[in-house]
Amino acid sequence: MFVNRSSDRMLKYIIPMLLLTGARKREVLDARWVDMDIERRFWRIPRTKSGKERYVPLSDAAIELLSRVPRRKHGEYIFANHRTHQPFGCVYRSWNRARKLAGMPACRSFGCMICGTALRAFWSMRGAACMKYRRFWDTPASP
Repeated sequence: MFVNRSSDRMLKYIIPMLLLTGARKREVLDARWVDMDIERRFWRIPRTKSGKERYVPLSDAAIELLSRVPRRKHGEYIFANHRTHQPFGCVYRSWNRARKLAGMPACRSFGCMICGTALRAFWSMRGAACMKYRRFWDTPASP
């Protein structure tokens, strides 16, 4: 899987979390375990870009994704850098390397990639015909 080969071990969790929740990149990168309420199926984002608190509903897919994220004994952040145990400042380089390996087209901004290219990749892994995007996720085609 191209995302798995990224130097950023968390990229394979970060990109789907962005797609499954519609959260901003910074919100996902700063996500903490204490703010996830799996039982009631929501994620509390204590401070958004506007400075306000908000709640994001968690789908079955988002909950399943969170169950696969490796947890550190004293780790506060869900998608922490494995060296610093702090949130990533940016994952653009990791994403860009993975995108190039998969032969996906370039975009002018990270947000554009997430909303456009990654969304196409997400739907292709759900069974669409475009194999180059499915290869990016290394997910077998649906029958």
